Amino acid sequence: MFCSMKNRLSPAVAAFCCIFWLSACSKPDASSTAGGSAGRAVSGETGPEGSAYPLRLENFDASGNPYTQVFTKAPERVVATTQGSIEALLKLGLGGRIVGVANIISDFPDDIRAEGEKLPVISNQWPPMELVLGASPDLVMGRAMDFNEGEYGLGTVETYTAMGINSYIWASSSLTGNPTLEDIIDDIRDIGLVFGIQPAADAFAAELRGKLDRLKAVLAGRSGGKKALMITDFDGSTYGQYGAKAKLQNDFLAKLGFTNATEQAGTSLGLETMIALNPDMIIYIDYADSPLNASAAIADLLAQASLEKVPAIANRQVFLVPFNDIMGHGYCTIEGLARLAEQVYPDLM
Repeated sequence: MFCSMKNRLSPAVAAFCCIFWLSACSKPDASSTAGGSAGRAVSGETGPEGSAYPLRLENFDASGNPYTQVFTKAPERVVATTQGSIEALLKLGLGGRIVGVANIISDFPDDIRAEGEKLPVISNQWPPMELVLGASPDLVMGRAMDFNEGEYGLGTVETYTAMGINSYIWASSSLTGNPTLEDIIDDIRDIGLVFGIQPAADAFAAELRGKLDRLKAVLAGRSGGKKALMITDFDGSTYGQYGAKAKLQNDFLAKLGFTNATEQAGTSLGLETMIALNPDMIIYIDYADSPLNASAAIADLLAQASLEKVPAIANRQVFLVPFNDIMGHGYCTIEGLARLAEQVYPDLM
């Protein structure tokens, strides 16, 4: 089952996507464990289904610094601020513990859609701390870049800890390490530890691992120095692009046998930029409430005479991908890789 997209968000989120590109490209790398194997140290009495509390779990803060979260019991009131975290909780049967969600950018997968659409939405975009606190959570889950005190920030990990509220940043969302799709699987296992549902989480993680391993086996040897350009919002003359510091997406592309065509993200770029980058493949990322029809935008892009010598255009290697399938940091991203691989390599899949 693959994730699909339907318009749901306000135009403000489209503006936030632009901020994401810029911040992802400007944030310096730092030495940290974020985006690698998550450390897990458990102590205390054995809890339900083999978990133990108090649970000491090594996570990290927005800057990638290791940060130990101590759980005295399984969380009962969760605010999840990314669709990847929402979907993981639902998939693991934890929907009843969700007291607030935000930034739902795609349709939920069919098997969890009915439950997902009934969840209490505290914001259609990234919520400020006051909205998060209004739901009285004991756990806040989201991406690394969201845990800050800026305009689009949820507040810091340290601030929540001082209030007695746990946080969990997905390792797959790290901007300072080198996250991989395998980190999504580790995140699923961590959720199992935190909520004391290790058998269910481990089973789902094993399922995802099997899917990913099969994909990697089929795609092995596909690397050949080809370049992919991730774009959005083509209006006939300008477009936006995601740079190579959109970290998890680097691994997504690498598993397909491509590298990102550019280090630099940006908006309102002219076609001369695309010509200079000369990509072999273009991934057109669609998002909710985009002012443009993505399919029409791709048709327009393919018809541009000035681009006829660009390999991706000449060979018609332009593919539409929903935002959550490549930027969601959740299990839909693994499924999104499978979906795109079927289009890029129809003879292999």
